[in-house]
Amino acid sequence: MEIVLVRPTTFINMKEYPLNIGYIYASLKQENSFEVSFIDGEQIGLKYIKDRDIIVKTPRHILWKSIVNRIFELNPDIIAFSCYSVSMTTTKYITDIIRSEGFKGQIWAGGIHPTTCPSETLGNIEGLNGVVIGEGEKTFPEVCRAIYNNASLSDIKGIAYKDNGTVKINENRQLIEDLDTLPMPFRDFSEYSYSNHIILSSRGCPFGCDFCDSKSIWGRRVRFRSGEHVTREIEEIAQKGQKFIGIRDDTFTLRKKHVEDIYRSLKNKNLDKRIKLNVGSRIDTMDNEMLVLLKKMNVNFVTFGVETGSATMQKKIKKNLDISTVVPTIKKTSDAGIRSVTFFMVGHPGETENDINDTYLLIKELSKYCGKRNFISINIVFPYPGTGYWNYATLKYGKFIDFYKKSFNYYHQSKPLVNITNMENDVFNNQITRIIRLANSCNIKYKIYTAISNPTLTARKIKERFLS
Repeated sequence: MEIVLVRPTTFINMKEYPLNIGYIYASLKQENSFEVSFIDGEQIGLKYIKDRDIIVKTPRHILWKSIVNRIFELNPDIIAFSCYSVSMTTTKYITDIIRSEGFKGQIWAGGIHPTTCPSETLGNIEGLNGVVIGEGEKTFPEVCRAIYNNASLSDIKGIAYKDNGTVKINENRQLIEDLDTLPMPFRDFSEYSYSNHIILSSRGCPFGCDFCDSKSIWGRRVRFRSGEHVTREIEEIAQKGQKFIGIRDDTFTLRKKHVEDIYRSLKNKNLDKRIKLNVGSRIDTMDNEMLVLLKKMNVNFVTFGVETGSATMQKKIKKNLDISTVVPTIKKTSDAGIRSVTFFMVGHPGETENDINDTYLLIKELSKYCGKRNFISINIVFPYPGTGYWNYATLKYGKFIDFYKKSFNYYHQSKPLVNITNMENDVFNNQITRIIRLANSCNIKYKIYTAISNPTLTARKIKERFLS
């Protein structure tokens, strides 16, 4: 049986390795009855990126047809999409063309959006047969086996599917307890080239930030891989000539024992100096001992999600950081020789001009004390399904976005699509412009320092920009 996995085009992260696809691909490859292929719509879309604004409004554009043609060349029995909210319009475009061309096989989808909106997804994309809810490494091979054997789907946990036009949602599947039992993500997609390789050393996040949808798929209980298992994956990536790897855990620095375990394993393999790592942290999980450990691991930079400089908003959005610790912690990180990225969000529910001004002042202070090694990233609040922000926005506005017609712009670094603050629209937009202008000004020092101190990385980024 031939299975084709598809990453839909979004024109975002086009050079980033699709880790979710890698895990599903590897899990399917363990089955003797399956032949598995991968079509990367992101990379196919590279040559069309200049026409993005036209393409996103054109359901029958040549880009979508070319992806469908590539799929049909493989003569699949099952087609499966890996989806985010931003990719749902693409998924619908491609699925509609596939069905209009007479495809009679199964089409499935998985990922964070189908997980949080299974019935809505199946209702809006008529050509879909079913969706995987939650982790897919165990679930989707089970679905494929059932289809191969012409067996019932009714007992498969963690799916929703159509049965004679009726959507049925099965019992939830328990999370995978031992992540070391998972195969290494498949990375030998020879047709595609990725400059940004990422891994996960854990799944789950214990914190309750109201804007985050991570808990929808991973839950709030954190499951850790062993240091040896993580190092095996890093070694495989290093053998392909990669020197930069991002560890995309929600909070890599959550448990010191876990970080120490990975460091020991890296050191035993002599990888601690050969690979530069990027990791995510929280202000309140970083201390001097952790910084020393990260430096030994050859961590290149750390990301911190601060989100707001307002103490009031910190409590309201359930981030619950102590604002007074932000600058000292990032300064310690800079003093340790580790660069950082600090993420801020503008447009929280009930946010006021005073709240944004607190963020403005915090950014200025960060620039003063940590400027050359700290990059400021401003993101616009987008309420994602499965979050408290989504509930707030839909209560206020009702259905304010059709993900199956206009999801291309549903991305937090784009312009705001919905205002859930306590400000009028013109005031809100002025505040966004003001704070982005400040961040751009503050980041000049960082960009100059990075270009001078890391010419190899700078050359790689320049090359990617002009070749894409």
